[in-house]
Amino acid sequence: MTGSLAHAPSAKELCLGIFAYLRHDDLSFLLGTSAAWRKEVSDGWADVAEAQFRGVQIWRQAPQQIAKDLHAQLQANTQRKLVGRCRWNSLRRHSSATWPLSISLESAGQHSVEFSVSCWNALNGCPCIGVIDADMAAAPGAMWRVDWSRAPHARQGFAMALEPFAGRLHAAFPSEEAEELAVLKENTTTCTSALNWRMMKNRCVIAGLRIEGGALTFFRRGPGGVESSSIVCTKLPPRLVPCVFMFDFVGAAEVWSLDVAHGNCSSCQHQEYEAPIEWEPWPLRDTTDTSEGEDDDTL
Repeated sequence: MTGSLAHAPSAKELCLGIFAYLRHDDLSFLLGTSAAWRKEVSDGWADVAEAQFRGVQIWRQAPQQIAKDLHAQLQANTQRKLVGRCRWNSLRRHSSATWPLSISLESAGQHSVEFSVSCWNALNGCPCIGVIDADMAAAPGAMWRVDWSRAPHARQGFAMALEPFAGRLHAAFPSEEAEELAVLKENTTTCTSALNWRMMKNRCVIAGLRIEGGALTFFRRGPGGVESSSIVCTKLPPRLVPCVFMFDFVGAAEVWSLDVAHGNCSSCQHQEYEAPIEWEPWPLRDTTDTSEGEDDDTL
């Protein structure tokens, strides 16, 4: 047996031997069928990607990099992924940040994004989840040293966030939309609102957002089941980038994006919270470093 194995043909020799027995017409038919099959499979994957990721784009990446394997990149960026992890003390110079995901969502479509937010030893609030206007955003992966939902100065962009433990909303509106809200005066374009949710003292909470037909809704898995904010905004920008926001944060935190779904995720099946949103002005701050870049204190 040892001798027979020693003289066994290699895979290449075996294939060449098979082709040697085929007539020219048979070989042409085989190669043509293989090419047609490969195209059919490729078109099939394109249809799957279109249905599964309709309205989802890789955000601010070079076209040639996106074209290499779009379906695989979309899958990698819409599945469970660490967004940010930190342990910041009160002596830290920069304690505010916005961490964007690497995708943008079409606001006219139907999408849901679910996060796991863990926070401990926090002395000044907890991380928030939300969205920003994709047109106002810079390169993905950057950590802005400012919470854009509580912008340090009046700006022309849109951002909205939910603090899921306390059930508090924060928003920055473009100037023209801010003027429509009577509470926003004297060039103030940032505001806040408290939902009728109980404070959660857990170390971890599952929360998310839903975009449908240009409207934004937040939800969380609360003490009595899944709770909804109802619709908090109906004038969304054309494309949005999901983000995690930190404002003057002191403590330790870890945030994961669990799922980005076309349509509703499992937590979106819930009873709506019908109380209207009442916005109040949020105090502006004058000095914050808005430079981009990774921070050495991030774990």
